[in-house]
Amino acid sequence: MPMLDMPIERLRTYQGQNPKPADFDAFWDNELEKIHAFNGAYEIIDTEFSTKNVKVEDLFFTAPDGSRIHAKIARPAAEGKYPTVFLVHGKGGNLGASKSLLSWVSEGFVAASIDCRSQAGLSNDATERGLLGQSGLIVRGLSKGRDYLYYKDVFLDVVRLVDIVKAQPYCDVDRLYARGGSQGGALTLVCAALCPEIKAIAPIVPFLCDYKRLYEMDQMERAYSEIKDYVRYACPIDDENRAKMWETLGYIDVQHLAPRIKAETLWFVGLMDNICPPSTQFAAYNKITAKKEIVVYTNHGHETPWEIDDRFFLFLTRHESVK
Repeated sequence: MPMLDMPIERLRTYQGQNPKPADFDAFWDNELEKIHAFNGAYEIIDTEFSTKNVKVEDLFFTAPDGSRIHAKIARPAAEGKYPTVFLVHGKGGNLGASKSLLSWVSEGFVAASIDCRSQAGLSNDATERGLLGQSGLIVRGLSKGRDYLYYKDVFLDVVRLVDIVKAQPYCDVDRLYARGGSQGGALTLVCAALCPEIKAIAPIVPFLCDYKRLYEMDQMERAYSEIKDYVRYACPIDDENRAKMWETLGYIDVQHLAPRIKAETLWFVGLMDNICPPSTQFAAYNKITAKKEIVVYTNHGHETPWEIDDRFFLFLTRHESVK
């Protein structure tokens, strides 16, 4: 078969290169304690897409740093408890058209989708993140340390969304799922890792895994190009400053969150992916101890093959059938 990265046999045992900070788990436990205790304001606004059978609502909530985060919720209008699917978009995008959520409602699901802060949607980012703070999402906040990392706050925005939706009368808290591709794939993994009540997930070619492996492959391009820029400008010499950079990035490396995942996982990877190379994805996949399956597309790159939506739907309906 064609080969961009390691042979598949090595991929299935690969454990990653980017270091895990010694206090990684304590750090995230503390962040979770704070976000669960946070009682920030939120508002839910009906939209013009609502009908007698369907409610489509805008959700705006305030994050701890004062950012205003937008999400959209589509749900059956009839009273009752429904399973919920959390959906996350790719890097630089937004949650998309309201109509795209309605297929979930037709099957009796609530669909909740979030706009990641300061991308192409309605969410803003209120935090000043320091050197090269606007040059790329991964390195935003890196110069100021782990507490200022952009993706640290995005991860917590996802947790806050789950907490808010769980509190709504229509949400069946025992039937929660997540799905997304690329950045959305990474945040799908984050959602399950930081919200252990999530029952099943489908990450598609996920981003934000094993940064140091990308550096070693010289694949810091496109979605990861800002890491190359940061190395060149902030730590051009391979010394303790660069070692500190890798350690700090470790706090937002999804492979280190993967052992927390309890959700059944259906993962999709393309072996010709030159944006999120397969080895970076397997570094996270191999650390999941929950029930899991990885669908390997030998000739696909960083893309969503047409059959994935069907596979995910069947995966969820089978999961629902055992409830």
